Order: sequence, then C-alpha cells, then structure tokens
Amino acid sequence: IVDLAEPSHGPFKPDISRSVMVGLLTGIFLGIAFAVFRERADRTLQDPGDAPYYLKLPELGVIPAKTMDAQHSSTLPAVVRLNGNGNGHGPTGLPEVEVVDDSLEMTSWHRKSSLLAESFRTTLTSILFSGQNGTRPRVLVLTSASPKEGKTTVTSNLAIAMAEIQLKVLLIDADLRRPRIHKIFGLDNSRGLSDLLVGSQPFSVSTFRDAIQPSSVPKLSVMTSGGSRHNVSSLLYSDRLPELIQMARNEFDMVIIDTPPMVNISDARMLARYSDGLILVLRSSVTTRDAALLAKQRFLDDGVNILGTILNAWNPNTPGYGYYRYYYAGYYHYYGKPADKEVTGQEV
Repeated sequence: IVDLAEPSHGPFKPDISRSVMVGLLTGIFLGIAFAVFRERADRTLQDPGDAPYYLKLPELGVIPAKTMDAQHSSTLPAVVRLNGNGNGHGPTGLPEVEVVDDSLEMTSWHRKSSLLAESFRTTLTSILFSGQNGTRPRVLVLTSASPKEGKTTVTSNLAIAMAEIQLKVLLIDADLRRPRIHKIFGLDNSRGLSDLLVGSQPFSVSTFRDAIQPSSVPKLSVMTSGGSRHNVSSLLYSDRLPELIQMARNEFDMVIIDTPPMVNISDARMLARYSDGLILVLRSSVTTRDAALLAKQRFLDDGVNILGTILNAWNPNTPGYGYYRYYYAGYYHYYGKPADKEVTGQEV
C-alpha cells in the first residue's frame, strides 16, 4: 500500500476561493477599462477644476444648476423679507417684499438670498480681484464657445451683482443676431448699439446717452442691441466701435458686454480687442474640451486677455461631491431660515 485513501474535507470542484479571486480580478480589470473608455468617450467639461486642468485658465466661479437651488428653496417656509433702507419700507410706506421669480436671468435681483444669487456674487468677487497690480477690469466681454451655454443668464446676473455694490454699470447687448437683454429687462429695442454703429452723424456724448435706458435695477443701465438689422455681420467692424467703448468707459464704472458664441461668429473676438478682459462661460456636461480649447486658442492668437472661465449649470449631486451637497444644505439651513426670522419675525 503506497498511500492510504482518506476522505476529502471539501469538494474538488468547483474551487470557490479560486473562482472568487478570478472574478474579483476580472471585475477590477473590466471596471478600470470601462472607466477609461467612458472618460475618453465623454469629452465634456463637467466638474469644478476641469477648466483649470484642461484649459490652463483660472476658474472664476461655479454656478449651480437651477434644480439644485429649487430643491432646497422649496423646503423653506415662505417669509416676508423687509428690504429697503433699513426701516423695511419702500417708497409707498409698505413693507418691501422680496419677489420670487423663476426667471434665471433676474435671479440676483428677484431672489437675492438664493444659492444662485450668492454664486454670482462670489464669482463677481473673483472677477474684481482678477486685475493686475490691484486694478480691476472695467470693460468685460462675456462669450461662450457654443450656443445654449447660459451666457446671457450669467451676463445679466453679474451686471445686477455689480450694481448691488454701488457700481455704475452699463450692460451692452452685442448679440445682434439673437438679442435678449431687452426682453429680460422689459425695455424698448428700437434704438441701441446697432443704430450707433450704423449712424453717419458725428459721434457725441448726447448721442451715446440717448441710446442708453435705465433698468429696474438701481445703478444698472442697458444699451440694447438696437432696431437696425442692416448688414449685421459687419457692423462691429465700424470705426465707431472703439470710440463707443471708450465713451462707455468714461461714463460708467463697469461695462459688461454680452456677445454671441464665438466658434462660428467673430463678434466676440472683435469686441474683446477693446476690452480689459474676456470671460469664457462653460456649461457643465455640455461644453466639450475641444470647443473650449479652440475658443481659448483663437483669443490667445488675437492677443486677448482671458481673465478665466465660469462653469455654469453644475449639478453638485454628481458622485464624488458629497462635501458640496453638505455645504449647500447647510447654507440654506443657516442663511434661509434663521436669517429670515431674525430680520422679520413674520411668516406668511
């Protein structure tokens, strides 16, 4: 007898421990391969930090998506916010009520204590500190790489935020093909930028001032796109454009110009040459790295000073950003409820 037959302590097949190890290693390999494939397939800019990493440009601000703001604000009780000059009464002697409006373009004015409004104010702080040698830029051009990235929404809210810190602001609608600023502020568009550029009479201060309209926001004036649509594609090549921008610089503390998307239209490139800086608006999960890099390179080739980027419509609920969810929830708990009750002591 060479070897005695002894009963086995377990089945010979299947070998569970070996199968588990093989399955675990295979799963890890497939997971890494899927992550790499997904990263290469999706070339959009999605999260804070993507623009500085891929574009090598400063990120001036991050604007959360409207759904994030609505999600938290809907849980707050309705309150009467007494604004005004410290006594809580407006010109009529009645308590001033903060108007709740779903218009994104006027969020900084109608919903001053919302997360979106605070995000625009934070972005404004970065813009004011972006100048060299302690000087702030006075003429800003905002554009985007592609359409539907929220450029006009960011522009109007930044203009409102500037006016709230007692700066005399001029908002110019230079999107001559699809103007919207006059609709946002409810203004007449029969005379504006295009009429000044196409005019043949000598340019004067009175002519410039006649094309400017006051808005419902104190300290904020608007120059609409104008009613002239003659030869729109070449209007900004007029010799009157640099003279107009210089006059706006002399008359106002800040000039902010809304321009069309720049990849296929040259208007933003023309206006940026006469500005102190350009800001590129990027939409989370929409703007591609290729389009953003193309826009950046064209402006650099033109010698334009790019101040940085603004990431718009970012959703903090994306995986890996638990800190931001905690921060936003805490923001509303602290800034929404207690502040309202402390100031007013009155609920509706």
